[in-house]
Amino acid sequence: LIINKTDLAPLVDASLDIMATDAKRMRGDKPFVFTNLKTGAGLDEVIRILVDDGMLSPHGLAATLAGLHAVTRAPGSTQFPDTQAMRNAS
Repeated sequence: LIINKTDLAPLVDASLDIMATDAKRMRGDKPFVFTNLKTGAGLDEVIRILVDDGMLSPHGLAATLAGLHAVTRAPGSTQFPDTQAMRNAS
């Protein structure tokens, strides 16, 4: 389980502590990760879980990341937008 946009939790009166408690109660020993993928917080843990627990080889991970990078750089792409370029434009 990936709980993203943790930076927005205070803006909507959401408690990350309560989310963690609920995730542990509902998922047991299954992993969950808090992330803010805009800043990259938590991304290393997501990658670790994919490689270690998800049996994704480092080669497979590199190919996946390269594919995502290509999509974000594709002209006119609306899937996986280049958020850095959007931040620079504003």
